[in-house]
Amino acid sequence: MKNEKHITLRLVSLLSGIMIAILAMGSCELTELDSGPEDMNGSEITLPTDKPASATEFNELFHGNNQKEWIPIVFTIASIEGMQDCRLDDQININSDGTFTYDGGNQLCGAEDDSRMKAGTWRITEDLSTIVFTEDSNQYFANVEALVSDTLVVSGSYFGIRLKGAYILK
Repeated sequence: MKNEKHITLRLVSLLSGIMIAILAMGSCELTELDSGPEDMNGSEITLPTDKPASATEFNELFHGNNQKEWIPIVFTIASIEGMQDCRLDDQININSDGTFTYDGGNQLCGAEDDSRMKAGTWRITEDLSTIVFTEDSNQYFANVEALVSDTLVVSGSYFGIRLKGAYILK
């Protein structure tokens, strides 16, 4: 029986990886955010809302018909302000053959983020609204909120807690 968990990616979400990254909320401290996500210059980050109109466009943006490396820039958990600092060194590689590898970085967060390297498969639903990551017998669902040339925004839930993550190309 498959263990289904609804999540988002923090890429992610992994994304699973991004999403697996999103899943682990464990033992990290939060990096404080005063008024929302900010970049290095202190200005607020504006996340895109555009989504691909076709599977061809989705694939080009998500993996570029080869491979793309995504890293998190924002990860929020409902009712908690800030970003888990253990997420800052995560990375997910999305491959055009429907596989992914997730590197949780040197600082793991606990829970499902219990080993540095993970791998599995991914697929997009027919309506392009959800990325399904499969790792071993577990499935993770990431709702696509935006996907543009250099940014992916996904959301989901983990044990009923709303999660949202944004990733940029490395």
